[in-house]
Amino acid sequence: MLDVRYIRENPDEVKAGLARKNFEIDLDELLSLEEKGRNLKTDTDNLRAEQKKASQEIAQAADEKKQEKIKTMQKVATELKQKLADMEDVKAKLGEMLKTIPNPAHETVPEGKDETGNVVIRTEGKKPKLDFKPKDHVTLGTTLDILDIERAAKVSGSRFVYLKNELALLEFALIQYAFNKLVEKGFSPTLPPVLVKETAMYGTGFLPADESQIYKTERDDLYLVGTSEVPIAGYHSDEIIDEKGLPKRYAGFSTCFRREAGAYGKDLGGLFRVHQFDKVEMFSFVSPEKSYEEHDF
Repeated sequence: MLDVRYIRENPDEVKAGLARKNFEIDLDELLSLEEKGRNLKTDTDNLRAEQKKASQEIAQAADEKKQEKIKTMQKVATELKQKLADMEDVKAKLGEMLKTIPNPAHETVPEGKDETGNVVIRTEGKKPKLDFKPKDHVTLGTTLDILDIERAAKVSGSRFVYLKNELALLEFALIQYAFNKLVEKGFSPTLPPVLVKETAMYGTGFLPADESQIYKTERDDLYLVGTSEVPIAGYHSDEIIDEKGLPKRYAGFSTCFRREAGAYGKDLGGLFRVHQFDKVEMFSFVSPEKSYEEHDF
């Protein structure tokens, strides 16, 4: 969630960044609401001070003056109660607006309405030219008895798969390979929890925007993560990190869960767009000035 003070001090920059993401929100309304909240905070502070002063005056007042001062204090208390209620209302509305605002896109991000506006930065390798018609991975996996989609559907429904035999061993080998490489580079191997609180989902921007894609355990009010970056991002939440200790690099492995709601028509079949999969994630805590350097690390 963006700091409202940052939005207030850099409204044009935020507007431009959100425009590059094709995200629309009335920032003027948001800032007006934030200003109203600050004014209400000043009012309530003044009324509390007035209330405290009145209490002291009542204690010291002569009997004939007490009733008058008590009535005055009652009026102050009534006004304070209303101001506090108004402030809570503004705080709630402001919070709901802030929850919906994504991080603005960097100034180097090209503008475009959809993926056709994407810019190719670089390519790796060359696409091979085959002199035969290749089989898809589902056909190969079924023939080799290394994956089973039909039995997964019987047990769990669509978009699940059994990885078997050499394919299961290959996954573990690739995970170990990734960890070996990353540990050499100073990443701390991490197996985080895959059930997290709502605050962790909001803190990483998956709520409220991607709520339809997330599994939730209603009884415990916990969410199944779609990536290990959620619990790793929350690892240092509410902490102040000394910049001298940066970067902090983590290699997280977790099983990931995604509902893939609205994926109809985007199906690629087999191992694509499944509800459950495993992934190694690289996550770094760095200063903003070092972010691009870290992306190319």
